[in-house]
Amino acid sequence: MEIIISIDQSIGLKKIYNLGHFLYHHRGIIPAPFFILIIIFAREANLSSIPFIITGIGLRLWAVGYLGQKSRGSEFNTESKIENGPFKLLKHPIYFGNFFLVCGVIILFNPQPWLSIIIILCFIAEYSIISNAETRYLKNLTTKKEKFQLRNLKAEWPTVLIIILIYLIALCRNYLIK
Repeated sequence: MEIIISIDQSIGLKKIYNLGHFLYHHRGIIPAPFFILIIIFAREANLSSIPFIITGIGLRLWAVGYLGQKSRGSEFNTESKIENGPFKLLKHPIYFGNFFLVCGVIILFNPQPWLSIIIILCFIAEYSIISNAETRYLKNLTTKKEKFQLRNLKAEWPTVLIIILIYLIALCRNYLIK
């Protein structure tokens, strides 16, 4: 009986890993429908979102300074785990930064509370599955200390440009509604 339970758990873990890999691969487009809903249900822009956005971008920049272009891939492809910088404090600092960005965008657009809760719960579910799969991938890799390199930050230009575009959309929407 224990063997059957062990096999069932192994199959379940493999499915979760595969789902995490799928979500990781598509993590750049998954937020699009949620963002459209936020715009549809937005109320007046709330600029108190700025500290959340700055914290999210800051965490991402700090982590990418160590990780580099590998953070932009659509597959788990690193050869080692980084053990210093933000990775010493947080297992997945980029995902933590993403959480602050999502919260900042929600605060900025100020949608109905029910939508905010749904989006946050979906984000937590998505990134819990992704981080579980990534942790499993990284489990047997060697650890390595990396140096923070400014040139690695060029990998974050897409994120910064998207945030600027989001603020422009919020401000234009505010202007058009008034």
